[in-house]
Amino acid sequence: MGYSSAPVIVEFHDCVELSRVKVNTFESLTVQLLTEEAKSEALQFLAVRPAHTVLLDGFLRENGVDSPFNRGKFYVCRDRQGGIRGIALIGHYVLIETSHNDAIKAFARLARTEPKLRLIMGEAHKIDCLWSHYLSEGSVPYSRERELLLEQRWPVEALPDVPGLRLSRLEDLDLVAAAHASVAADERGANLLEVDPVGFVKRCARRISSSPRLTRVRFSPTSGTRSATVASATRSRSS
Repeated sequence: MGYSSAPVIVEFHDCVELSRVKVNTFESLTVQLLTEEAKSEALQFLAVRPAHTVLLDGFLRENGVDSPFNRGKFYVCRDRQGGIRGIALIGHYVLIETSHNDAIKAFARLARTEPKLRLIMGEAHKIDCLWSHYLSEGSVPYSRERELLLEQRWPVEALPDVPGLRLSRLEDLDLVAAAHASVAADERGANLLEVDPVGFVKRCARRISSSPRLTRVRFSPTSGTRSATVASATRSRSS
């Protein structure tokens, strides 16, 4: 299947009782690029709802404010007193955290100017709001998916070890990249080893070398290679 430039919208639906924040209107907001000096403040803002902001938090902690591995730019939305009202990563992805309609509108306008946008991901009610603003300047082709948002809470049942399951190593890079590319092709219709072979393999290698906890690979002589990835780990509010 050929690579499509149409954005994919993935909306999250809570399957456990998690806090939901009503989208409010708030005037006099400003949006600017997130700076290194404001990184700690941004992380504190994201820590209020760790289960919902795990991807934003993970990108910011693992890659920093300005990194090609983020595949986009971090933006911060502030009120007239300087308080943070929203955080967004806009580029290849659109990921947002805010409870204010005006902030969502501003993020949607920025997303509309991003030529590399491929994936919009977030809570269903916020994505509905963002997408309505995004389409205010004209319709675009897109596909839409729904996924359940799962949260692991302690205590968790202790499970036996899985034979053949281990942390991946750099010598497994070709197998890990191929497994992840296969999943992406099934879900998005794009083989990333063909679309962006250099960048995709670099990102896989970086995950293995800098954060080995993120990727695990299971080898099976009968079923081939299977890969499971944890995008990022949530952190407690006190961390």
